[in-house]
Amino acid sequence: MGMPGEVPRITPPGVYAPQKDTELLMHALSRERVGPSTDVLDLGTDSALVPFGPVLNSRRTWLRRQGLLTDENDDREELVVIRARQA
Repeated sequence: MGMPGEVPRITPPGVYAPQKDTELLMHALSRERVGPSTDVLDLGTDSALVPFGPVLNSRRTWLRRQGLLTDENDDREELVVIRARQA
């Protein structure tokens, strides 16, 4: 996917393909001295579009006036989950 010396990856059907930030992280890690006793921080993220809950539903008119909602059917928000684990 573009980095020199990178091994091609195959993404199985139904699995979210790695994005550019994943490539940058892999490239940065390839320049570090990482061994069996190295402490690392494992980050995992995921996101999904979910229907507005009661708070955003109650502020829908204000959000439209601010230009933050442009489509009459724009009634979902992005939920982002970040997980960190020190290893």
